[in-house]
Amino acid sequence: MSAPVPETAPEPGFEATQPVEESESRHRYPVRAVMLDYLYSGLGLLFTLGPLGLAASAGPAAWFLGGLAALFAVY
Repeated sequence: MSAPVPETAPEPGFEATQPVEESESRHRYPVRAVMLDYLYSGLGLLFTLGPLGLAASAGPAAWFLGGLAALFAVY
């Protein structure tokens, strides 16, 4: 996961609702890093809900895969 990158200049078309003072800085995550996090989250859901939906899972395996799916869905 990438660290937030300080914003040096506003993006074109971006208007801040509150002015940023010189002593303050604005931090944002790069779009690529956020999209990769979404991709990893989707893959986690696929690898947990896929076997849960395709196989007749019962008992501990279903609880385990369901718990992992819940973690990936929240993430």
